[in-house]
Amino acid sequence: MPAVDAVQVAAFLAALDAPAFADRQAATKGLKALGDVAVPQLEAALNATASAEVRTRIETILEANANLAHNADELRVVRAVEAVEWIGTPAARTLLQSWAGGAAGVRLTREAKASLDRPR
Repeated sequence: MPAVDAVQVAAFLAALDAPAFADRQAATKGLKALGDVAVPQLEAALNATASAEVRTRIETILEANANLAHNADELRVVRAVEAVEWIGTPAARTLLQSWAGGAAGVRLTREAKASLDRPR
């Protein structure tokens, strides 16, 4: 998964409160397209903003992103983590630990961490 361009995310976040509706829509679309990799920046912006417009748009993006089946690639990630968890061998656990060390906010990282946190 490519690293997120912090400058681009910052530009999108700033545009969420732009005067022109088309600019706000384009920024929302751009942030949605980034998927999981932008989640940490979105959550930070949500906590920092006083703008109702920005808050609503970020919440909408985060809700859409939280939907596990929102695209086939992410569903495959969830199922891969489940399969490795079910295998349950030391090698499988090592793989989960490796995945859990990935980029913050990425679905694979979150799912692997959640798997490691579940009781055996």
